[in-house]
Amino acid sequence: GTYKVTFRLKSKGDSSSAFICVDVHTGGRVLNSTTLDRETIPEPNDWFLCDLVFSLPEFATDVEFRGFNDGRPTDICLDYIDLRQLSLDENLLLTKLIHEYYTLLLGRTPGTQELDHWMDRLRSGGSKADLVKALLSSKEQKGKWEDKIFAASLHLHLLGESLDHEQIETLTESGGLWEELLQGWMNGTEWDTALGGLDNRRFVEKLYRNLLEREPDEEGL
Repeated sequence: GTYKVTFRLKSKGDSSSAFICVDVHTGGRVLNSTTLDRETIPEPNDWFLCDLVFSLPEFATDVEFRGFNDGRPTDICLDYIDLRQLSLDENLLLTKLIHEYYTLLLGRTPGTQELDHWMDRLRSGGSKADLVKALLSSKEQKGKWEDKIFAASLHLHLLGESLDHEQIETLTESGGLWEELLQGWMNGTEWDTALGGLDNRRFVEKLYRNLLEREPDEEGL
């Protein structure tokens, strides 16, 4: 079955990481471990609640917490709270959690391999913070935010109006090319109001000043 050990962690110093081994007894000795990066460890003397989720064979009986491995860093305090078996519903909650973060941060559902990877990570000691950090630092998510920032900046500098969140989402999720996006703006009344009265030279000069924050050189003109 799937089990979860809940404990508290407190750093007494500037530890770069905490490699935590939990000794769970099932009629034999089972070691389950997790590594917490320094970013997930709170400031010294602040308690941090941790969950270590892991799987044991279905025939495992009399599962009980026996202690933490003595090899942990001396500047880490650990305080055991609880050990319990997760129900089927709680396993489904892990799946739902992964789907929600993928949808929120990447705008799509996870693939089968991605779902299996993160289910294993969360069951073997990974945290929700690990999932969020991985998605936020992914090339896919970074590209989405760069597109959103570019769309908002372009609209503001060209047409003099800020886009709200819904408008930005509509522009960047449509899947169209930037050329199509610009063409759509050029056909709108906002474009005529802001830029329609400019000749080619003044239009190019405005682009340089607003987007590149400099005057155009003769070659650029």
